Amino acid sequence: MTLALSPSKLKTFANCGLHYKFQYVDKIPEPPTKDTVLGNIMHRGLELLYQQPQWDRTPARLMVCIEQATHEHAEELAGLDITLAGAAELVETAATFAQRIFTIEDPSEIICLTEGSLEIESDGWILRGRYDRADASPNGTTLIDYKSGKPPKKANERDALRALILYAGMWNLTHVSEVIDVKLIFLRSTPKGKIPVVVTAYVDPTEIEGGFQRVDAMAEA
Repeated sequence: MTLALSPSKLKTFANCGLHYKFQYVDKIPEPPTKDTVLGNIMHRGLELLYQQPQWDRTPARLMVCIEQATHEHAEELAGLDITLAGAAELVETAATFAQRIFTIEDPSEIICLTEGSLEIESDGWILRGRYDRADASPNGTTLIDYKSGKPPKKANERDALRALILYAGMWNLTHVSEVIDVKLIFLRSTPKGKIPVVVTAYVDPTEIEGGFQRVDAMAEA
């Protein structure tokens, strides 16, 4: 039997084998939380923004995208144990986080793909994943993930990048262009105020190989 894996599944297994069993083997449904719904609305809003023509990627257009994202996730939002005022505040927070993208880049200048799927297969397992954005440049590709949670401490940044580095390896095996670096954009409020924390790393082929070796080991486990 071929084992279907993803970086999120591997992280869950590494953190708690019992949680992995409940979620992926027994398939016990987990109710939505405020953090997951907020993150879903924020991610979808940004995805829709970067699917617009470059000239139309404005703050005003982003608010329209957030409105559409909220409509698409209305069922999740309604499933939360919060008041209507609380739901409105959650959506406003998601919009605030998403708007911070304009403090670190000009979306109208970016050539990219959004929400793409990656997949590779080895003996006994298939590894799948999705990236939020793949930016094109003359030097190569940058894979990007947005985060609505708190940024990691400096000592833990490389660990936070582990999934994206795996994605880089998967991309390089399945695309003509090559990933030159990976980037996590933390859009939640930070010690610097309204400026997102961006964690970036150049792609090291040795680190990619080590990532695939970890997948082999954890698939066996």
